[in-house]
Amino acid sequence: MPVYKGWKAKLFLDGIEIGYVENWRLEIEENSETYFEAGARFPSTIIPGERLLQGSFKKAWVNSYYFNLLNSSSTFELDLEVDKMGILVENCKLSKGSFIGGQGGIITEDFQFIAKSITPYYFSGQMFKNNSFETGDFSYWSKSGTWEIGDLGKDGSKCAVGFGTSSIEQNFEDIYGVPIPVNFINELYFYARICAETSYMKWVATYSDGSSTTKEFTLYNDWTKYNVRPHLVEGKKLSKFKVWCWHAIGQNCFYLDYFILNC
Repeated sequence: MPVYKGWKAKLFLDGIEIGYVENWRLEIEENSETYFEAGARFPSTIIPGERLLQGSFKKAWVNSYYFNLLNSSSTFELDLEVDKMGILVENCKLSKGSFIGGQGGIITEDFQFIAKSITPYYFSGQMFKNNSFETGDFSYWSKSGTWEIGDLGKDGSKCAVGFGTSSIEQNFEDIYGVPIPVNFINELYFYARICAETSYMKWVATYSDGSSTTKEFTLYNDWTKYNVRPHLVEGKKLSKFKVWCWHAIGQNCFYLDYFILNC
């Protein structure tokens, strides 16, 4: 059986994140992976669906609000990360160990579990869709305020032009079905400029658990790169990326272009 190992995995009950487990191990039956050449194996070859699965973990922490909902017969889900791939292990049930009796939500013992299905997800390359508005419209973007497509982009191509107080957002969870683990993200940046003074910009990253990171920036007349990767919270999963722009006076315009998220 192929074996995958890791340090920390998120614990879910009925789709709600309730805690985590540590020092996990997952064994998947052989026919869950496609054929690969020797020396060329990648975890993304895992086939989703019902499989014979078994695994273990050494320690668990459960949010006290949900602790009483768990018992020896509870089914749960584990969200594992392997290199640049995630594995959602579904319909898990303990075959050894118990969630009952932990102190402060922490249970330290050797757990073993069996599961019935897996859903792998992985991200590679550029993840923004229509990142330079090359379609000539706002496909894959949601927006508020006044926007239009302009021809004065960073490289002389298309760009987004906003007026007054406006925002634009891309929802990765809607596009890909799952949020993007921050640990998978190598680069995250975009370009912006203004056509007048007294303009402001705020970037907002929304994570799958509902929390967010916000950062305000100064805008300039020339195209400027804004690198926001250092501001992401490690261990979170990025669901949405939003940029707000506004002006102190009037309906002056601002330009956005070349959004990059590389995994």
